[in-house]
Amino acid sequence: MKIAFISKFDPLNRTSWSGIFSSMVRSLERHCGEVTLIQPQTPSLDRVLGSMSRISQFATGKRYDWTRSVALALRHGAWLTQRLRGKRFDAVFSPAGAAQLAFLKTSIPIVYSSDATFTLIKDLYDERSQYLSVFLWEADFLEQHAIRRAATLLYPSEWAAESAVRDYGAQREKVHVFPYGANLETIPQRSDLPARGTDGPCRLLFLGVDWKRKGGAIAWETLIELDRMGVSAELTVCGCIPPAGFEHKSFRVIPFLNKNDPAQEAELRGLLQNAHFLLLPTRGECFGIVFCEAAAYGLPSIATRTGGVEGAVRDGTNGYLLPPVAGGRDYAALIAGTFGDAVRYQALCASSRNRYEQNLNWDVWGKRVKQIMMGLRR
Repeated sequence: MKIAFISKFDPLNRTSWSGIFSSMVRSLERHCGEVTLIQPQTPSLDRVLGSMSRISQFATGKRYDWTRSVALALRHGAWLTQRLRGKRFDAVFSPAGAAQLAFLKTSIPIVYSSDATFTLIKDLYDERSQYLSVFLWEADFLEQHAIRRAATLLYPSEWAAESAVRDYGAQREKVHVFPYGANLETIPQRSDLPARGTDGPCRLLFLGVDWKRKGGAIAWETLIELDRMGVSAELTVCGCIPPAGFEHKSFRVIPFLNKNDPAQEAELRGLLQNAHFLLLPTRGECFGIVFCEAAAYGLPSIATRTGGVEGAVRDGTNGYLLPPVAGGRDYAALIAGTFGDAVRYQALCASSRNRYEQNLNWDVWGKRVKQIMMGLRR
């Protein structure tokens, strides 16, 4: 198959959208066919809209995301329509590309993938109060048009898929749920995974770039509660710097690791390999690639039942989910009970890896997408 992969941002940059773009490109190439990368080029408009956005925020105190503006979408639609005219592609594939698809005019079948709809995003992240009302209208308008133009809609969770049908009127037969995979260059063989013993300290890993939104304070409280319970534990925070006041003898911080740097990615793999639990009491999450990466290492995840997390973490299979109201004491009790039962913990590690192999990897995703795309050719 010949696939036009459309993205506003560099799809080969492994920091773009947590590396999802890059992983999708490689999966499509492995399983579906020839992929042509197309990035709309509108540098002059980008500068103008960027300046207007900064002025607007200074004047009103509210944000305006110009990358999801109608003005940009109109220009991208015209640019892409011209670029695709006369080209023989079997499908157009665009992840998180509502602004690129909304005004695209083409007879080529469109596959639109996203981890959430805009309705879900603005509620999950409480963006209604942060943004100008005109932006909220524009972004919702573009989402509606992109969904209408798509021949197929791909989401990684039922949470997102149901919103496309409920909030945007997507035809249910066009909507498919395919979980994403782990965005790591190297995935260990099952036989190379460490035997995670339970006779030493319980090593907790918090991976996230936003301390507040990812529930960093609750993760820290969990460490404190485990200490009070007499459970030896360690907490490593990677990806952000906590505010002042979060200190403990068994608490360490690694500000950031760049997956584009082989040495830093190797360090990240070491963290996943040596931890006992991924602890992420996130306040809002559309899916969570990090849960796929943890499962690849047979590392159970302890997280919050919010947003699309259930698309990645299956309760009792590759971890456990607690309600949003749960605090550090609740997380500590769950971790202590699981880690204190060696048989239960080892079984959870094994089923975490099973979940990765069966559902949370990009080869499974690519094979499923291939079946959908082959149907578009008929």
